[in-house]
Amino acid sequence: LSTGIIWTVALALILVVMFYSTLTKPFLRMSSAIAEINPQRPADKLLSVPKRHEDDELGLLARTINEVLVQFDHSLVERVRAEHALRERETRLSGIMDNVADGIITLDEDLRIETMNSAAEALFGYADGEAVGQPFVTLIEERDWTRVAVALMACLRRSEEEQRPAHGAEIEGGRGLG
Repeated sequence: LSTGIIWTVALALILVVMFYSTLTKPFLRMSSAIAEINPQRPADKLLSVPKRHEDDELGLLARTINEVLVQFDHSLVERVRAEHALRERETRLSGIMDNVADGIITLDEDLRIETMNSAAEALFGYADGEAVGQPFVTLIEERDWTRVAVALMACLRRSEEEQRPAHGAEIEGGRGLG
């Protein structure tokens, strides 16, 4: 009986050591390597495939994680490029808007002023950025409200159909009216 218990304990210890060295230790190493990944540049430090696990599930897991890291890194690079291009475009469009003689106002979906170029600010008597967030109707003479509402609705309908407005509308207005 005592020899059976000793053999059982010895076999259990051997299994624990084998399990730890072949599975737990490689998982712990992979977990540590994942924790060290730089989220800004994930493909800079890829996981190494654990020795003797090149062809099993652990190797597959490491390779799959590396593929995801490379794809994520590529997405981050593309996002940075897109953000840079968007900033350049915004700067270019802002320069154009501020240098045209016509007053240009952009509105959000709630018809609040999003941007106003310097000509529009001068026309309506606002300082730089002062009108942002104000309701558009505060710029319109009361007698023009109906005409402007009809023109805006027609413009928005065209915008939905064509994905961009075809033209603007001229109205009379003043600062703080409405």
